[in-house]
Amino acid sequence: MSSPTSIDAFCIPSHPRYVVRRPYPELRYDPELLVGYDVERASWGYLVNRAACFQRQSFPRELSRLAPAVRIFCRFADQTVFIGTDIIECACCSRLIKECGNLIPGTHTETNRASCPDNCSCSCGAAARFPDGDKHQHHCNRGWPAGTGAGRTGGPFPCPGRVVLCLWRVLMSEISLFEYSLETVVLRLLKETVPRFSGAQLHTWFAGNGISERWRTVDYFVYRSLVNLRLISCIDLVGRTSEFARIFGIEFYHVLSRGSQYRVESLLGRTARAANFLLPSPSVAQRARQRAPEAIPLNLEPDSSLFVDGPVAVLDFQSLYPSVIIAYNYCYSTVLGRLTSLGRGEGNSFDLGCLSHWVPAGVIEVNLHT
Repeated sequence: MSSPTSIDAFCIPSHPRYVVRRPYPELRYDPELLVGYDVERASWGYLVNRAACFQRQSFPRELSRLAPAVRIFCRFADQTVFIGTDIIECACCSRLIKECGNLIPGTHTETNRASCPDNCSCSCGAAARFPDGDKHQHHCNRGWPAGTGAGRTGGPFPCPGRVVLCLWRVLMSEISLFEYSLETVVLRLLKETVPRFSGAQLHTWFAGNGISERWRTVDYFVYRSLVNLRLISCIDLVGRTSEFARIFGIEFYHVLSRGSQYRVESLLGRTARAANFLLPSPSVAQRARQRAPEAIPLNLEPDSSLFVDGPVAVLDFQSLYPSVIIAYNYCYSTVLGRLTSLGRGEGNSFDLGCLSHWVPAGVIEVNLHT
């Protein structure tokens, strides 16, 4: 993956206005993946926390693929003023979203230079209309996913429609290291040495008068942003995960977050559907009414002084259910009900987990004697 020879940048006068205009590239290019090396403490999580400090609670929704239907109010001089409805209906925001296409060379978009920020009907118009420090915006979301964790796809904030990848957590399952800082991972995978400077040093360079010192800070963050893409390309994260998603029939993010049981259930569901069967989905009440297990297995510590002259079967979670249980521990009476019910002549109707099963009279007796 080659690095760009030049970059284009927007100059934004204040941090609140940067938070306001930050979702424009996502609305312009509509990416499926939002990648950050440490999403919880920096990157996208930091932007969401900063937006919350400026009372912009709709910021995660604007980053997502949901329609940014947000009613925006502004309190000024002890009076609440209705500013607008959403970003899409704003002429100024539409122009700025189109201008984001010029960030990538070769992308040509039509822009309307006649639009004036003062006529903006959304929050960026409020930022231009009132001086900083005299405004307080309040956002009322409509249709936001309810419940804790609703709409989350990998990040610490809800972002429906996009996959938020915390890259260092993904790399934990790929390589074995003592610590997973960006410098250590790049040295291991890309064989490059990455310098690390403190935030105070970077601020000193950027606030300096010399252009060369300011360039150091910009180059530092540009490199750390582009190296994420090189790491993804090095381990073939997108291609390999997409292939697994097609094979198992599950979503992209579930390949990275779910276990093997979820993949087995997906393959089982596809196989059952081809044979005109459906997998039951019991409710909470049905699960509560099912019978308790007859025995609970105990996990025992192995005896260190045990020596056996012969074959030894080592049972762990991965090899437990596909081999030992299916081959030895399941008897035919399991799929025909309990043995006590069969002995009392109640074999025609019995419970299988959360559901009831009925067998015509005489079928069970014939199968038991054959």
